[in-house]
Amino acid sequence: MFRALFEDGVLLDLPVVSMLAFFALFAGVLVWTASRRRRPHYDRMSQLPLED
Repeated sequence: MFRALFEDGVLLDLPVVSMLAFFALFAGVLVWTASRRRRPHYDRMSQLPLED
């Protein structure tokens, strides 16, 4: 049963494409979060609990 499933390889395309899309999204969010343009926003947000 499993041999016939993996011989075609058709069903293996979707998981590979999904994993690549997830990795690209994760890498994009990581780069966006760590970018220097976001630093002023993070500095302002870190000071909010200290304000009266």
